[in-house]
Amino acid sequence: MNDKDRARMLEAEIGKRDRLIRAFVTKDDGPRRGRKASHLQYALNVTHYPLTEFGMAEGRKIALPKTLADIAKTIGREGALRLAEGLLRQRTGKRAYRRQIYIPSGAYSPDHPVVACIGMEMAMMLQDEWANCIIEVPKLQDFQVGYRAHVAAKMIEAGETPEDVAACGVISKSAANQIASHIDCAFAHEDQGKDDDQAAAGGREDERRNNV
Repeated sequence: MNDKDRARMLEAEIGKRDRLIRAFVTKDDGPRRGRKASHLQYALNVTHYPLTEFGMAEGRKIALPKTLADIAKTIGREGALRLAEGLLRQRTGKRAYRRQIYIPSGAYSPDHPVVACIGMEMAMMLQDEWANCIIEVPKLQDFQVGYRAHVAAKMIEAGETPEDVAACGVISKSAANQIASHIDCAFAHEDQGKDDDQAAAGGREDERRNNV
């Protein structure tokens, strides 16, 4: 794979992530029409969870808020993140920074928000521990911040300027500049490491020739 192919792949990935971040990770807490997930989306594997994917990979060291940590004991970290991220798309309580969800003791309706977010199997596991409870699921603030920084880093690595990244509304210009500075330092250290390796290899070759 040549550099142009790598650039195209990276651009495609950034484009997908940018569309997802605009759809699901916005600063607008107002009601979002048309964002209610169908219960079939999970079953058909067409519901996207960019924050969950980030939280299970690059953001795996980010700690879960206490309520989600308790939920994760029942359905795992990925399930807890999926539930919280799915509820981000809905306004289910009076407080914008939290989402409230009721876990019934009886059968779930097919379009129940929990089923739409995590599927029936995990929903039943959650019901075993949380039946008749109203759960206040916090927003994934730390994960949103980390994910935006991750997307910004990918954009900068692909050649976008901090100004362009800031103009997309992903992060602020100062944060983009800071990320760009870290990337430049990382590349500088990598280049220096390669130079040192080449110099060491050359020294060993000269020593071998002298011994011969």
